[in-house]
Amino acid sequence: GACGARGAGVPIATPAQPAPPPRELPAPRRAHTSPARPVVVPPSPQPSTKVREMEGARLDALADLAAGALVHVGSCLCEITKPLGMGSFGVVWAGESAGVGEIAVKEILCRNEVELSRASYEADLLKSLTSASRFARLPAYVASETARLDAETYRMRLVMSRIPGMPLDRFLQERKAKLQAVAAYDPSSASSSAQQVAEAFSSACALTSQLMPIMASIAAVAYHRDVNAHNILISMDQAAKPQFGLVDFGLAVDAARWMDPSPGNPGGRSDWEFQDVGGDCRYWPTSAWRQFEVGCYELVESAELCLEYQTHLDLQGLGITAMQVLAEMLPVGLSHPVSPSCTPALAEADRDIWHVLQGLQETWNDYWEHATRFWAYLLQTFRNGGDWNALKNEFIALRVHELISMRLQRLRASLSDLERACRVAAPSQWIDDALALAPALQVMISAGERRARQTTWADVRGHL
Repeated sequence: GACGARGAGVPIATPAQPAPPPRELPAPRRAHTSPARPVVVPPSPQPSTKVREMEGARLDALADLAAGALVHVGSCLCEITKPLGMGSFGVVWAGESAGVGEIAVKEILCRNEVELSRASYEADLLKSLTSASRFARLPAYVASETARLDAETYRMRLVMSRIPGMPLDRFLQERKAKLQAVAAYDPSSASSSAQQVAEAFSSACALTSQLMPIMASIAAVAYHRDVNAHNILISMDQAAKPQFGLVDFGLAVDAARWMDPSPGNPGGRSDWEFQDVGGDCRYWPTSAWRQFEVGCYELVESAELCLEYQTHLDLQGLGITAMQVLAEMLPVGLSHPVSPSCTPALAEADRDIWHVLQGLQETWNDYWEHATRFWAYLLQTFRNGGDWNALKNEFIALRVHELISMRLQRLRASLSDLERACRVAAPSQWIDDALALAPALQVMISAGERRARQTTWADVRGHL
């Protein structure tokens, strides 16, 4: 349903930016002393039919991608136009293809058949979602092709439809800069605090409402594992309303294999136990930080964190992203406009809710500052070829997962305060949006707390 009913229950970092940290963080040697445990190494996949047949691939499949190039990927002829962005795996290119229109071409270098298997899963997942999905907010599969570059290296190219928009994180940065410039040049033309608050709640609510059903459909077959403000695109429709889409399934995993307790699973081990933690750590739940620090054997000692890591990564990613949109679109230095027609009780309620909004923004800034500081350590280690074991030992000593959990708890408490304040505030559209959004965010944002059962997207839907 619409987010505003009161009571109703391709795109990687732009070339100008530095390359992002590794999409999956390498598992280190043991970071601290513990009893010896058996090490289970997942079997290497058998060479796929694609790999066995790739020797006969077209010559232009080996040609480098560049602006103006014409290349075949499978049966699709692609005219490359420009680079869309740079990721840890290489460049994503924009292009055109007859009968398809605008496309994105992703090129993935694989150093072994395990990496090739993971890259192939992204193509297979997009193909599956394209055939079964009604959603235009996901890229549609067009074609893919794999070429062997040498004895151990493969190159996979994946062609998909290009969905409109810019990365959400870039949109937020540009919006902030524009508002600051307008306020400095002509303060009288700047939008009021009330207008900005309404826009913030409307946008965060639209993001959650639009992507929630998509994430619910994906969850039936896979976990994305990299939901964040860089992999969500925003565009404006003809009515100037925000439209959101999700891209980049490079870290996606098969849901059945990710946590498979069935007897047919040898040794009862699931992919979450040996696949590296990945994605942007600023959007991680507490359990992902703990998994990064000490690995799965220690994580299973906490039932709450173990369940959270297996089932909550995408919920957390969308929840933190929606919270980011809300907090960063709220005006800096909130004022307290009160209608002259307000009764004294409503006037007091209005003052209270603006005070709560200030507290929510401050709590978010504190969380984001700490998460970004630890993210910078990861980035520096990656760029400088640093010692991952040393970094993990440092995080263990600092108890980073507890520092993050504490700030997530404060964020959840601020959202609860917002919900209570809105229930006694003067009615308005943004109050209705807040009454839907605040409880939904409390469902999505976890601090590693004990929950009665696994959280699902249906729990989020119940508030929107």
